[in-house]
Amino acid sequence: EHPEFRSFLKLAAERFHVNITTHGEHIDKPLAKFLADNKVDQIHFNYQGSKWHDKIHGIEGSYAAQLNSIKYIKDTDIDFVVGITVAEYNYDDLLDIMTEASDLDASRLRIWESVGHGGKMRGKLKPRDIWTHSTKIAKELGYGFVQSYEPEFEGDVWIPCLAASNF
Repeated sequence: EHPEFRSFLKLAAERFHVNITTHGEHIDKPLAKFLADNKVDQIHFNYQGSKWHDKIHGIEGSYAAQLNSIKYIKDTDIDFVVGITVAEYNYDDLLDIMTEASDLDASRLRIWESVGHGGKMRGKLKPRDIWTHSTKIAKELGYGFVQSYEPEFEGDVWIPCLAASNF
């Protein structure tokens, strides 16, 4: 959305691997081509699913726009991943959200508990509750590898968060 975004991206792509995290409502076909031409490595779409996206973002039609953006990125060689933020409002809908996300054929599904410890959106959910629930659903959907770097528990890698452990 920044008026100089394309200039910033070109400069960054000259020296760095570029990954973009976005809600994705603004990526049209020409922008997807520009991103690919400038060697963007990955787009991470923050995905809330068909039931929640418009409500959370407060923009009617933003979910449909996100799906169009994903389609345009899929038409390039850019890797794309889907990240799902889990909080109290969507916890009971996680199977539907993860099923929709899985059907998008992203290279990875990421489950985010990124609303912070004790955050009002997370409510009374504990990271272990989110981990257990999302892992169960991931296995039901046929995913064979699930891992966590959540600093509040060790998850399946048996060490704390890599970023927090000086690993």
